[in-house]
Amino acid sequence: MPSAGKSAIISARVSAWRDAWQSLDPARIAALYAPDGIHESSKVRSAFPDNADGRLSGPEAVRRYAERAARQFSRFEILPLRVIEDGDCAAVEYVRRINGDPASDMRVMEVLEWAGPLLRHVRVYHF
Repeated sequence: MPSAGKSAIISARVSAWRDAWQSLDPARIAALYAPDGIHESSKVRSAFPDNADGRLSGPEAVRRYAERAARQFSRFEILPLRVIEDGDCAAVEYVRRINGDPASDMRVMEVLEWAGPLLRHVRVYHF
């Protein structure tokens, strides 16, 4: 796994996204999403087995997903490895660490598409 020790340079929008998820505050996370914002992840399918396509639509659905994460984890860290931004799109490769335990480290890539300051579409890939 790549080293999580070196910090990537990130924009204010990406920093706000990272800080919201690390806060485990469902309202703060949901507030990042546009009214028609989409969040896609295999973890959505795991959390909500009835959601076969792994897509959440809108801030309320994202809030419910974040509530579940907040109940599961005491700490959620995003340790950026690489960030590539171009206009209204950012690709963020990072190490996800749960509850401060390096044994939980997982490499993740997220593609963040923005509509101004809000997320329009997020696609999450876990390795």
